[in-house]
Amino acid sequence: MILDGDQEEQQEEERFHQMLCSSLSAASAWIVLVITLEINDFRHRLQTSPKWNNLDIATTVDVTATNDSQTDNTESSPSIATSPACRLLAALSAIQLGLRDALLDWFILYSIAYAIIAGFTWENADPNMLVVLWGFSVIISAGIFFVAAGKVPQWLGYYHRSRIQILSDTSTLAKRATSEDSITFSSFRYRVRLAVGTHFLKFYFILLPFYVGLKLWAYLVSILIGVTFGYLYLFVVFKCRQKFRRSRALVALGSASFLYVVSAAIFQKGMYLVNKAWQW
Repeated sequence: MILDGDQEEQQEEERFHQMLCSSLSAASAWIVLVITLEINDFRHRLQTSPKWNNLDIATTVDVTATNDSQTDNTESSPSIATSPACRLLAALSAIQLGLRDALLDWFILYSIAYAIIAGFTWENADPNMLVVLWGFSVIISAGIFFVAAGKVPQWLGYYHRSRIQILSDTSTLAKRATSEDSITFSSFRYRVRLAVGTHFLKFYFILLPFYVGLKLWAYLVSILIGVTFGYLYLFVVFKCRQKFRRSRALVALGSASFLYVVSAAIFQKGMYLVNKAWQW
């Protein structure tokens, strides 16, 4: 317990209460990265798969429906519902709708989890426990930085996908969905929704303890910081792939080394916080 007469430690502890959730920020940044890669994987496989023009994906879309007067000319001219171009447009529309569905689903689930945990611990959380949780939150964010550092050479195009996957950046749902001989619009939309949802699920339960005593503004700002950093990271990777075509190995090595150092520094900070809280 903190001594009542020790004003300095009380002030420091009070500052800890208002700290942002670093693990939530790191997880948000990672989710932005992998969702972008997941959606791009769907689009890329859709356009390159030899079976994509056999998909029955456009037959349930309103904009591709033909009226009765057009059915007589089906043999001489392919209808909109059976044309490959329309199937591709319908599939791309299914990707957008599946992404929207997944974002809405997990926004609601994350919000409910935060509201329940933070609501019950808003005023009654133990101060020392909050500092310990914040320290472990920093440690988890260091782990995410560590994994991202190992992914940098792959994302810069220096080598292909590694067999060792701590946190996978894409699922196998895109490959399976685009390799099927026939798939409906709703089914393809659901595959995208499920693929995006798997990335949210990886952090859903891990982040639950760090909602304890977390203020609403800190929760929202933590997510905003993570999303902003994620898009900034994507922009930097995109520019590096364009500019450093001949020296990707050097850039990848330097970037990965820098992130490893940052990860180690963040991990040290987290251990310091946990150790300091346990000494109080």
